[in-house]
Amino acid sequence: TIAVSTLTNCLAVTEALQTVPSSPIPFDIRATVTVVEPISQFAVVVQDETGATWLNSGSIPLPAGLRAGMLVRATGKICIWRDKRTVTDCKTFEILGEVAPLQPTGLTVREANDPRHAARLVRLSGQIRDLWIDDTDPRFAHFVLADGTDSIFGSVLRSDDLPDLNTLIGAEITVCGTLGGRRRHPTRPYMSAEINVSPVDIAVVRKAEDLFAAPTLESLAKFRPHTSGAYLHCRTRGQVLAAWNKRRILLSTERGENIMVSLLEETLPVVGTRIEVVGIPVVNPYRASLVRAIWRQTKPAAGATPTEETIGASLADILTDGKSRRMFNIMLHGLTLRITGEVRNFDPTGRSDGQILISQDGLLL
Repeated sequence: TIAVSTLTNCLAVTEALQTVPSSPIPFDIRATVTVVEPISQFAVVVQDETGATWLNSGSIPLPAGLRAGMLVRATGKICIWRDKRTVTDCKTFEILGEVAPLQPTGLTVREANDPRHAARLVRLSGQIRDLWIDDTDPRFAHFVLADGTDSIFGSVLRSDDLPDLNTLIGAEITVCGTLGGRRRHPTRPYMSAEINVSPVDIAVVRKAEDLFAAPTLESLAKFRPHTSGAYLHCRTRGQVLAAWNKRRILLSTERGENIMVSLLEETLPVVGTRIEVVGIPVVNPYRASLVRAIWRQTKPAAGATPTEETIGASLADILTDGKSRRMFNIMLHGLTLRITGEVRNFDPTGRSDGQILISQDGLLL
């Protein structure tokens, strides 16, 4: 049997977390707490002179009163968790005293993407180019922080200390937080190199320009992504045809298109009102829509009339590959359709509203 050396500093623990150990690796480290995770009661970030790392207290609770700036000693093993992740499993966690809080290291966004800085307490500056609320856990908001051509994803716990989300897109900010990147996110791999920040650690350096100055969206069906320019967003006007699920609306634009809009926050306009919307265009085989959008009420353009025509359609017209219930014809998206078929099933409690299964010529919808 080959003896496994005990790891005694944060850098060694972080490097071991990037591997898949064949057997548990013991550790015994002394380090300063930089972050106590606000949701979990079993995770902290610590840092010493070599670097920083994440500690999971496993089945033991963290000591009461634990906070940033405390010197701690943690012992345990690095092992494979049930979901196949490599984690630290602390067996003892002791507060040794209190020290001066660590100051964040100033980095550029490019430097922050270097895995050598993983878990370190850092300070970054840049422009928020995109921001959205987590689909599965609305307690969190995510953003893209850009500095020139470099960018990094960030996460922040939503609270009363967080500035209005609508005012942050396009703003130049300075943030302090701990770098992620210790592992690929199980459902969002693009967020593997993120910075986790507290709402009180976001400082707006320069307010955002008016997003409603974004370029006008000529046609969502003909949209092509911008190759240059300051905006990811596009702007359009129209009448609200439907609103549901707290952040979803169907908009009939002044240019005759019906488009789906996913709002940034839960502030639905009244059906029938005319609004101006700014969002990020998304076109894929499933849908054409504006996402992470903000809106304001507006007056109708002179002579503008919304399109409210009902179109007769077969399931073969709607399902682009003739069988899938997911591959919809995006040219019909948002239009009012008339479908004739046999009701195979009716579920009045399905998800957030009733659902009907319709059969027509061997196809199901």
